[in-house]
Amino acid sequence: KKQDEIVVVSEPKPKKGKAEMGIRAERRLLRALLEFPEIKSKVKDLIEPDDFEDTLDRQLFQLIMEQDEREESSSLFNKIEEEPLSDFLASLLSRDFTCLDIEKEMHDLLKIMKKEKVKREQNRILEKMKEYQLLGDMDHYKRELLKLESLLKSSP
Repeated sequence: KKQDEIVVVSEPKPKKGKAEMGIRAERRLLRALLEFPEIKSKVKDLIEPDDFEDTLDRQLFQLIMEQDEREESSSLFNKIEEEPLSDFLASLLSRDFTCLDIEKEMHDLLKIMKKEKVKREQNRILEKMKEYQLLGDMDHYKRELLKLESLLKSSP
C-alpha cells in the first residue's frame, strides 16, 4: 500500500483563526491529564467543563475528571458510548506527550484557555449589542455594555 492510502484516526481539526490556540491548549491539557492523572486534583478547582470551547474536549474532560486516578486512561473507552468521542480519545492516547515541568505546562494551558473563554464571551456580548442596536433596543444594549465592561475589568 502507498502511504497516502493508510487510514489514520485523527482528532477533529480546530476551527481556523485565533480560537485555534485555545483548542490546542484544551487538547494538550487533556493529553496531560491522561498522562499525569495526579494533576487532576489541582486542575479540578481551576477549570470547569464550560471553560472548554470544543464539545468533544468538554465531554472527555468530564469523563477524565470522574475517573479514579488509579485507573488506566484506556479504561475510559468502557465509559464512552459515542464513536466520535472514542475516536477522539484514541487519537489523544496515540500521541507522544513530553513535558519537562507539568506544573508550569498546566498553568500555561489553563491561562490560555481562560483568555480564550473571555474572548468568546466578549464576542457573544458584542453580537448581542449589535442586534439590540439594530432593533433600537437601547435598554438591552446598555445592559450588554455593562456586562462587557464588567467582563473586561475582571478578565485576566
